[in-house]
Amino acid sequence: MILNAMEAVCARSNAYMKDLYKSVEDLVIFSGIVNQDGSENPNIAGKLSLSLYNIMSEPAGRAPDNAANAASVFDVSLMFAAATSMSAYAEGVKLISGLLGYLQTVSVFTRANAPELSPDIGEVTLELENLNRTELSQVMALLDTRYAPSLFYKMRIVSSEALGAAG
Repeated sequence: MILNAMEAVCARSNAYMKDLYKSVEDLVIFSGIVNQDGSENPNIAGKLSLSLYNIMSEPAGRAPDNAANAASVFDVSLMFAAATSMSAYAEGVKLISGLLGYLQTVSVFTRANAPELSPDIGEVTLELENLNRTELSQVMALLDTRYAPSLFYKMRIVSSEALGAAG
């Protein structure tokens, strides 16, 4: 469910960014900003990296009344980061700005606007997260990378079953 939701958000973001910047290449890559050994990931140079850094299930008190649905709502912490060198910093900021513009207008994904979503996903919502400097530093350290122009989102995934029970 989480993998499919991330792939769908990545695909929709890419479609928008490719159209916006008239690019034939994908501009949003579903990958960590660095490799496991801490080296730079060459596959994302000059692009945006989409990576996951935390998963939480919906707290029981906020989940739908049906206990079976409680595990069907997940909050996933995402980072979109510009993988650019300091000489291309402005390009990274441009990509981040373009993506922010898109996700401000399209923050809810369903099978109607993201046909890649599997039938078990009712909806995916994205909410921009405000990280203070300490939290930002902690996330960058967790991901073993240096600061890069970035956006942080809480992606809520609601299963079709949970969405039906809530409605």
